[in-house]
Amino acid sequence: VSLFILAAWQPGVLARTQDGWTSVEVSGSSLSMDPSTAEAVHLLRDLTDRYAPAGRSVLVLPFWPGAYPLLGRDAPLWEIYALSPRSEAFQRAEIQRIKKADPGFALVFNMAMDGREELRFSNSHRWIEEYIHTHFEAVTDSPNSAYQIYKAPDKTEAY
Repeated sequence: VSLFILAAWQPGVLARTQDGWTSVEVSGSSLSMDPSTAEAVHLLRDLTDRYAPAGRSVLVLPFWPGAYPLLGRDAPLWEIYALSPRSEAFQRAEIQRIKKADPGFALVFNMAMDGREELRFSNSHRWIEEYIHTHFEAVTDSPNSAYQIYKAPDKTEAY
């Protein structure tokens, strides 16, 4: 009985029965994606084309580790799935890694995980959040209010 109940929720079944699913090329394979996932993939690719061309590093936080292989980039920090609060010392070390990687943009999902405010990225990783706010420029045309997008400052403006 559970097979019949759960079968309706399998992605392959959903792709055939719901409108809006689209085919997206990922690493040489064509994948069917629901509209919101396809939109997020297109956003990441667009941000990379605009702000991190030619292999420049990107920063996607706190819980989308698949963004790095999707974009063909290495993660600029150790904690690619930042859900648990971290010490100041750990975050300062991560900030040094971010500085060294010099990402072209940062995308932050600053959502309360499981409705718990203490797990919101700005609360659990406040020093990294502060670093992003002070060393990147906010991009105001985010297609989704859940995405906080920041670009690295133009280095030519400093001269």
